[in-house]
Amino acid sequence: MGERDSAAGAAHSLGVARTAWFDLDLPPDAVHFGVPSLTATIVLAFDRPTDVGWADEASHAGYRVLVAGLHTRPSLVRTHGRQHGMQLALSPWGVRTLLGVPLSAITRHILELGDLPTAPLHRLLTPVLDAPEQARPAMLRRELVGLAGSLDHTRAHRPRPEVVEAWRLIRTSRGNESIDAIARAVGWSRRHLTTQFAGEFGLRPKEAARIARFETARALAREGLDLATVAATAGYADQSHLTRDWTAITGRPPARSLRTEFPNVQDLTGAGGAE
Repeated sequence: MGERDSAAGAAHSLGVARTAWFDLDLPPDAVHFGVPSLTATIVLAFDRPTDVGWADEASHAGYRVLVAGLHTRPSLVRTHGRQHGMQLALSPWGVRTLLGVPLSAITRHILELGDLPTAPLHRLLTPVLDAPEQARPAMLRRELVGLAGSLDHTRAHRPRPEVVEAWRLIRTSRGNESIDAIARAVGWSRRHLTTQFAGEFGLRPKEAARIARFETARALAREGLDLATVAATAGYADQSHLTRDWTAITGRPPARSLRTEFPNVQDLTGAGGAE
């Protein structure tokens, strides 16, 4: 097995869903809207700290290693003309493994990794941050393999199986399975499911389903499908429903949101599907 394959396997076992690197020169006043998703976000800044806050609030701050949990409203990154760093997307199990807390502990929050001083993620990111620029991708791959081999990241970091199954059903149905049906599938009442689900993930099942449906719609729209087709395929009642929901989630209507997205960044570890 090659280094990349080993690193991809290690990333999957640690709950790292995606790893991306970015090095962008932008207009000084360029901003980036961070849209909700069903993964937590880690951003390691190689130059100036990441300047971010919630889009509907005036306050913002700089983060050297930013940790953002699940959220239902957009964040706003002020780029100051330069964005250079690495981003990790963590599944709920990855949050437990690499941050040492359940996802609910960071949902709706933006914080500095230093606020979680015992997080195993420090062991992964510190060597990457200290490495020379060209050596960082290889360093990350080595550290992923080493960390995966040293951590107990299996059963001890999993929540109750009913909660895991509810999350899986929301993901695989792309948010279109009814919450009542999910509750029946796991053998719980809807109220008990909502309580247990929110206790683990920080969102209610209905909120997670809404984000899952939005993620599907966004992926389809980025492929160039017209919005009416996107709405029908993703499970919205109609295009107006899609537009209202998209605008509420991202702060901007679909066309404007898609037009102002940053360029795609490259996955250099081959990690994926850890959700």
